[in-house]
This record gives sequence, C-alpha cells and structure tokens, in this order.
Amino acid sequence: WSHVGGPWIDAQHSLKVLRYHDYGVTGPSLFSVNYTDDNDSIRKFLYHKEIATLAFENPTAGEAVKIEDVVDLTDRLDADGTLRFSEPEGNWTIRRIYLNGPNSTNKPPPKEGLGSECDRMDPKAVQIVYDNMVGRIKREADAAGLTSLKAFETDSYEAGFQDYTDDFAEQFKARRGYDCTPRLISWHTDTVFNSPEETARFKYDMLLTCADLTAERFHGELRRLAEANGLLWMNEPYHGKNMDWRRTAGLSHQPGGEFWAYRNGRAGMSLGPAPDIATLRGGGMVWAEAFTAQAYESAWAMPPRKLKPNGDQALLRGINQFFMHGFPHNPFDDNLRPGMSMGNWGNHFSRHQTWWKYAKPWHSYLARCGVMLRTGHPVADILVYPSRDRFEKRPEVSYDIKWLKPYRATILQDENFLRKLRVDKGDIILPHGARYPVLGLTPNVAVTPSALAVMARLVKDGATLIGTPPPAHSPSLTDYPNCDLEIKKLIGKLWGAHPAAKGDRSYGAGRVMWGREHPVMLKEVCGLPRAMFTNFKPSNKADVQFTHQKDGATDIFFVVNCVNSPLACDASFRISAGTPELWDPLTGLSRALPQWRKEDGRIVLPLSMEAYQSYFIVFRPEVKVAGDVSGRNFPDMKTDMTIEGPWEVAFDSWALGRDGKPDEKSLNFTFDTLEDWTLRPEAGMKYYSGTAVYRKTFDAPKEINENLMIDLGAVNVVAQVFINGHDLGILWTVPLRLGIPSEILKAKNNRLEIRVANSWANRMIGDEQEPDDLNFVPSPRPDRGTGYRKDLVGKVMKDLPDWVINNTPRPSKNRRTFTIWGYYDSGAPLLPSGLLGPVRIVSEK
Repeated sequence: WSHVGGPWIDAQHSLKVLRYHDYGVTGPSLFSVNYTDDNDSIRKFLYHKEIATLAFENPTAGEAVKIEDVVDLTDRLDADGTLRFSEPEGNWTIRRIYLNGPNSTNKPPPKEGLGSECDRMDPKAVQIVYDNMVGRIKREADAAGLTSLKAFETDSYEAGFQDYTDDFAEQFKARRGYDCTPRLISWHTDTVFNSPEETARFKYDMLLTCADLTAERFHGELRRLAEANGLLWMNEPYHGKNMDWRRTAGLSHQPGGEFWAYRNGRAGMSLGPAPDIATLRGGGMVWAEAFTAQAYESAWAMPPRKLKPNGDQALLRGINQFFMHGFPHNPFDDNLRPGMSMGNWGNHFSRHQTWWKYAKPWHSYLARCGVMLRTGHPVADILVYPSRDRFEKRPEVSYDIKWLKPYRATILQDENFLRKLRVDKGDIILPHGARYPVLGLTPNVAVTPSALAVMARLVKDGATLIGTPPPAHSPSLTDYPNCDLEIKKLIGKLWGAHPAAKGDRSYGAGRVMWGREHPVMLKEVCGLPRAMFTNFKPSNKADVQFTHQKDGATDIFFVVNCVNSPLACDASFRISAGTPELWDPLTGLSRALPQWRKEDGRIVLPLSMEAYQSYFIVFRPEVKVAGDVSGRNFPDMKTDMTIEGPWEVAFDSWALGRDGKPDEKSLNFTFDTLEDWTLRPEAGMKYYSGTAVYRKTFDAPKEINENLMIDLGAVNVVAQVFINGHDLGILWTVPLRLGIPSEILKAKNNRLEIRVANSWANRMIGDEQEPDDLNFVPSPRPDRGTGYRKDLVGKVMKDLPDWVINNTPRPSKNRRTFTIWGYYDSGAPLLPSGLLGPVRIVSEK
C-alpha cells in the first residue's frame, strides 16, 4: 500500500524512529557506560544516531519531573563513546534516546522492488523514490512518445511509524518556539514533566511537528514532483498515525478514499477527509478504492445488485468516482475461469466474471450518479472547526457526525483556510462562493488563540457561531501560559466574562449560541433540515437518506432507500423555487413529479421506493409545473397477463460438467415452472455457474399500447430480455421491469428470450466435491476470515500447477473453475440461482 520505498533507499534516507533505553542508577555514585559496547537491540539497525542522553531524578508517586531539573548529558560522551555521570543522591533514570532506521519496508512490492520505506521528512529521500519508480516510467514513456501516463497515487499509509529526522529538533524550535530535547523524556513514555497538562501539550506539539514535516517534505514534495513532470498526484489520506490527513488531502490534486462492501449493504467507510476537502474547494471529483471486501463477504458471490447499496452509501458521503477493487490482470487462456484474484481481498471484476457481460447498466448507473454529484457543489448547514481527530488513523467523515444529525456539516481543519473565510448577509462564505449559515466549534476540542481570533472576527462581521462549550485552553505549549490568557480574553468577547451553562449572545453584527443540543440551535438558525422523510409505510421500514448539491439556482437531491424492502413516505425539501422532477440514474430518463405542494416555505411530495432504490429529485427554477394533488408521482401497477410455463432452458454443456469446451454447445431442458437451479434434479445443474437462456412464446394482451412492460418478478442474479429479437435491456436491480415498444409486439406467437446469469459460487462449491488439482494450501492468515465464512480458513494456490504451465489435460477432469484462492468447502450452502418469476406483462393503473 505505501510503496514509497525500494532497494534504492539506503539507511541514511530510510524511515526513522526514536527509540529509548533506560539505565536505572542510585546515587551518589559514578555511572559509566560505553555506547559502542551496548547490546544488539540498540545498534542492530543500519542507521543509528544518538539524539540525546537525559538524566532525571525519579519523582515520587503522583509527582512530575521538573523540566528545569532534567540534566542533558549528550555532550558528556567521550571520543570513544563512553558516558560518565556522577549522579547526586537519589534514584535516577538515565534515558538514552537514539534514532534508528530503517523502521519499515515497503509493501506489497514485487521481489525486485522490496526495500526500505523512505524518510518521509526528507525531500531528498522522496526524490530518490520518485526517480526510481514514477520518474523512470515517465522518462521511458516520454522517450517512446507515449502520453498515457497522467497521474500517480500514494495509497493508505500502512507502513512504519516515523516521529523524528536528522534536523527535527531545529525544526521543532523554529515552529513551536521552544526546545523539545529535554521534554523528549515523556514522548514515548509515561514520564510526566511539570504537569500532565504541560506534558499533553508537548505531545500535541510533537505530533503537529511530525505532521507539518510529513505534509511539507513528503506529500508536498510529491505534489511538486508531479507538477514538475506534468502529472497529477492522487492520495488516499488516512490510516497512518502522527499525520494531519486533512492537510495532506488538501495538498493532493485528487484526494480519495476507500470503502468496503458487505452483503448487508452497509459499506465500511474509510473515506477520510477527501469529501470535505473537495467541498471546501468547490466540488469536483472525489474518488474511492471501491467495493473492496473481506473474503467472507465477497467470495465471487457479490453481483451488482448486492454491490449497489454499498456504492450508494459511498455516494451519500461524497464519493463520485469509483476505482474498482479489484481488476487483476488475467493472463490465462479463456478456458481457465474465473482466473486471477487479488488474493483473498476485494470483489472480483474481470472478463471471466459470470455477470460481466451484463454489467454495463450498473457501470452506467455509477457513472450517471458520479456526474450528477460532480455537478455544482455540495451543500451543508454548518462549517465545523476543528476536527476532533487531527492525528488519528481514520479521520471522521462529516456525513456521519452524530451530534449534528439530521443537519449536514463540512469539517475544516486548516487554520490558513479559516483565515480566508468572509461573511456576507450573515452567511460564512468560502473562497469559491459556497455559503454556510452557521460556523460550529467542535465540542471539547482545544483551539489555538489565533484560530479563535479568526472566529471572533467572523462573528463580529455577522456570522453565527455555535460553540458548546467554549474552548478551555490552547492545545499547544507554545507561548504557554500566555496562550491561555489570550483564549480567556477571546472567550470574554464571544461568550462573556462568566458564561452561563447555556446562552445566546450578540457580538458585533453576529451571534454566539451555546449550551443546547446542536440540532435545536441549528433549527433556530437554519430552519428544518434540508430534506425530511416522514409518514413511512410500512412504519417500521424507515431509513431514507439524502445528499444535496447546488448548481447555480438548481438544487439536486440524491435520495436513497437504505433498507432491503419497498416503502412509501412523504418527503419535504427546504426549497422555495422550482418544481420537482425525478431523474432516474438507472435509465438516464427524467420526468416531472406532478403531486406536490408548498407548505411553510418548503416543497412536500409523496415518494415511493423499491428495496434499496435510489434516484435524484431535482428542482430547476426554469421548470414550472403546477402542483396537482390529484396526480400520482408513482402510479400502481396492474397485471395484464402472467406468462406461464413450460419454458425451454438452455445451459452450457461444459459448465454443467458435461462434455465440450466453454461456450461451445448447449443442452436444452424443459422447466414446467420456474424453479431455482439448485433444486433441479438434472445432473450438474445445482452446481451450474454461468448463463442459461429461457425461451417461450406467448400471445400479447388484448390491448397493445405504449404502457406495457415486462416484469420478471425475481432473478438471481442478472437478466437480459429479448422480445421478437429486440433487445429490451438488462435487469440487475429492482425494479425488474422493462418497457415494451408497442411496435415490436404481435397479437400471437411473440418470442420471448431471457438470458440469466448467476455467480461463480455454486460451481466452486461443486468443484470442492472433486479432487484438488490447484495446489491449494491453507491461508497463511487464518485470523483474517479468508473463506466464505468468517470462521473458515481459505486456501491459496501455492504454485501454478504443472498442467497449466505445460498445457496438458486437467487431472481433476470434473472440476471446472480455476482460481488462485479457494473460498469454499464441500459443505458450503448453494446460492439461489436462475429466473424465479413470476414473469408478467404489466402496466400502470
């Protein structure tokens, strides 16, 4: 993931970390130690540098070391490396602090690329890595006249920890205004100097300096190198600690995130700050490493229908571009299916996926959603400063801030950006023009005096600040204790000299509110939430979510049913102009919603949604359709006819376990009724994976018109429908209906063909009934749930089988799948497959 390293990184330029070794001594006595004779655990690293040797008398329980009593012994080392110290009476600790490297190797590299991670606080080290990786590709591409290389990406940081570099002490003093060296006694230890508060502030300053140097010298250098070579630098800003990921995301040309797919549709989000950074910039592309998964969630058994709700959760949170995880190169013959995967990780996208040739409509759905959610800019109610997780591995996603729900926020961390804000008519204005009615102070998070002074200026100019409670102090030891006195003065201006538990106070042209629940105060300023969903039917299925974009005067709401069952509800939008339209990303079609009304300055309309359905409600001022309370936004459907059996169904002979090669010939069967393949008696059918073709002739309903549709009922997992040779389209999610052009229907003998594909899972389970010829061995990571069940250890191909290398007949002749990872055992449950129906011709009532 980190991949910022390699064999070209020597010890001097490798990732470094501070390490500690303590000597306990009792005085008065003469202590002596030769640092060159120490044990291997200290000097075993390729890079070693002594940073400081500090001595302090051990405090009594509950007491702290006084920083002025720390004795710096660093300069007392003799030329031969011997330290001598005559300690006074008492129990003393001599703390030796040294810098080691390399602290980590890059991962996961090819063998030729294995090496040390680079020093992320040394731009020269970053240059070395760039020159030997991206730079090399760029030079060779330029020499060949190729222009396809546009960008490079650094992924989530999952390598070693770095907290120091050769000039760290000098940089710390220049930035923080005091010397870090004597205080290093507390950095990696539970030693307290002066007080717990001062120690905590010092550790904050250490983290801040680490974050500053990493942002400037690593991430900033990557951006500089990208721009110098005509490239974009992309980044997944999260996971490693002691980094300010929001600052890093702000440096990236295109910050992104990551989300994991789960079968229950509740995606695991590691989106980090990328959506907020894009919002602060005025919108644009926010990408994600999309649909990755644990083995027990994917296992070749997650078709687009199951992936959709996971993708929708990411779209709601600000993602608008998907990079699929994963799509590995498949160099094998097409007879070797499904082929490669990314080990046990991720979902499986490849040309050999059973449903791949039917996947374009799903990709079109994602693309349409992405375009809509890149149109204009995201809209929220409150701009929150600062983040509560500045140096954490996984920064909070603003969509999920529970203490603000149901109102929406954007998180701001950058104090320099805070200074760029201005106020107009009571709204906070971002540099690109977006407006926020409220500025929020994150509860119980310290802020610097300079940041609070900017907030005071904004309130004085007319902004509304919600600050519960007032900040207690500065987070930093810089200018301590004067910094806290400045905080106190600013609190007096904004909250008053002696703030009550709750209040509402004017300052200048603005207002400060505190002490009540945040949604209550936001309602007072903003009104009701931007979108509300009420009167659910059925009442126990209530989870509709939204996100809001604004493009000029046009308002765009992406609305998602987050439960796996249909529902109806009333939707109320904080909109005063325009009339509602439904834009359907499944089809690319739009239509007016005639049934709506204005109520208390809002537009209210009834919605109806299928299980996990999503669509856009768009308000354009130039579109004026009078509200019609007698109209129907979502007419009910009636059945014009049901197409009964028998059905002729063709299966691929090879995939059934019979003779032939893949896609070479078909075997036909008659189904009297539509039935799950796993319940059929025919040999091999319950283990079938692939496409089966259903054929049937039928007579049209008595009245043929433009309103007729074909409804497939239930399908596992995807279907393509033809009538009289005309391709009506592909159905991969509900509603499983397609319109039937009236001109293609005949009164009698219409030819219906439905191509249905399932997943690979059943064939893989069937193959587990046969002898292994894939050189499978148990997964080396049994703790990671590497099988189709969390408690099942998966299997990995140890070596490529000889019969593949030599292109000889397969030893296990009844096996059909070839894959490098085995998820299933012989007792795994089969997955429902096929067309289950009922198949109906329907129309609107």
